[in-house]
Amino acid sequence: MSNEKKIVRKKEMTWEERVKSKQLKVTRTRIANMVARKPEIKKVCCICGSTDAQILHNKVNPYIITFICKDCRNDEEKLNLAEKKRFDIRSQMNKSKLSVKNFTDVDVKQIVDEYLNSLSSIGAYCEEKGISRHQFNGIVKRYAELFNIPTIKKTIDAHTNKINRVKLSECANERNNF
Repeated sequence: MSNEKKIVRKKEMTWEERVKSKQLKVTRTRIANMVARKPEIKKVCCICGSTDAQILHNKVNPYIITFICKDCRNDEEKLNLAEKKRFDIRSQMNKSKLSVKNFTDVDVKQIVDEYLNSLSSIGAYCEEKGISRHQFNGIVKRYAELFNIPTIKKTIDAHTNKINRVKLSECANERNNF
């Protein structure tokens, strides 16, 4: 028997796997930077409550994460338990300074549908929701892409015009009553 070490080589990745790996790395870096910049996100281990926790990323949906400390990460049972405690990081963030691409699909649908059911102007609605008009316009574009409804902007404009007509007629009635 010889005491020579066996050279173990990594399996070479295909071009598609390399591209996907690089994209995943960029996304993970973006998520880590986002978590680091947002003070409203508490970086506490989901198992033991330690404040020295790291991000446990998800390969399928990069925004679904959890935090776990090194000690709990080394225990297989605790790691499996942490997998079940994942949450969408975008739901924890303050929406006022958030990029439109970081809104969840549920948030996008909710914001547009609620506006169409509200009786307030876009400006008042955006102020109520804590978002800017620019974000609202981006959310409408994203809604059109998500649900394949290219006419949503026209629907929003028609709703806005209807609300403005109602408000103007109310102002005219008040003015005529004096």
